[in-house]
Amino acid sequence: MDNHSPEMERTLTVIADQTRKGVLRWQVLDYDPIGFMTETGVDSEDSETENFSQSAVFLCPLRKGRRICLEVYESLGFPVLPAGPGEAEIPPRIPCLRGLGYYTLHFLSAGGKVLYHSGTIVHNRKQQLPLCLLADAVFSCTMGAFREMPQNHPAPFMDYLHRQDNSGQL
Repeated sequence: MDNHSPEMERTLTVIADQTRKGVLRWQVLDYDPIGFMTETGVDSEDSETENFSQSAVFLCPLRKGRRICLEVYESLGFPVLPAGPGEAEIPPRIPCLRGLGYYTLHFLSAGGKVLYHSGTIVHNRKQQLPLCLLADAVFSCTMGAFREMPQNHPAPFMDYLHRQDNSGQL
């Protein structure tokens, strides 16, 4: 069963609805407000990109010891388009900002056995609407946990920028 199957779409819709109503309660297990890849990744169109991201891991305990784990990784990519054969590097191509999400969903038994696992890249919310609505509901119901987290200080990020680019610009 994949995320596009009617059964899984119904399941995700019910979980999102129960989350919004407060029947299901989620915990924030891990949150990284800003991360960045120092190595080049590949975006949805197979062009190289540098990524800045945020990630969060949520856990929802169910009856009888079962659990749902949702990992959300959202990134902003800055594509680097290589010059084609015979093309000069100048003028430089202007990169465009792209965003995408990566969602990992696990349903776990009381003993920790994985009953269902899927990892999905979301380029367009309409294509994965039940999963995106679930992520929206989970973020909304855990907003208080994010407010209680310590403030993110920009000093480590600025230090990183200055080590990568002495001008301090991207």
